[in-house]
Amino acid sequence: RVFTVEFGCDPTRVDELVTAAEKVIAEVSKAPLGADYLEKVKAQFVRERERQLRTNSFWSNWLEYAYRFGDDPTMVLDPAPRMARMTAANVQAAAKHYLDTKQYFEAVLKPATLPTTPVAPGVPGKTPPTAPAPAPTH
Repeated sequence: RVFTVEFGCDPTRVDELVTAAEKVIAEVSKAPLGADYLEKVKAQFVRERERQLRTNSFWSNWLEYAYRFGDDPTMVLDPAPRMARMTAANVQAAAKHYLDTKQYFEAVLKPATLPTTPVAPGVPGKTPPTAPAPAPTH
């Protein structure tokens, strides 16, 4: 199984936010979530699920997942059983089991930085030649 944490942010804040995410993961592994926080997580789950059910990509991924793992593809239509399993103890147990900080992969996508003035490859400060305009065709 795969667990993913993803977020968009200013590239200068990547380290700060990765550290914050790791801190939350460590806290969840050590102590159960508070009831108020767990209710917020459940509400977010419901909102996100409603949004996802309207997208083709969700259905494509869900049907592939259900087929791969032998799950009933219609179980996504009723969130009640899944919501009932969202307890503080279950979240803590899952965090301990699946979120091993010794076995993870971190990927950070950053935007390419472009120089303000084009520079010829290998020649610092020299502007590259421009290509001649194409000849007109009649």
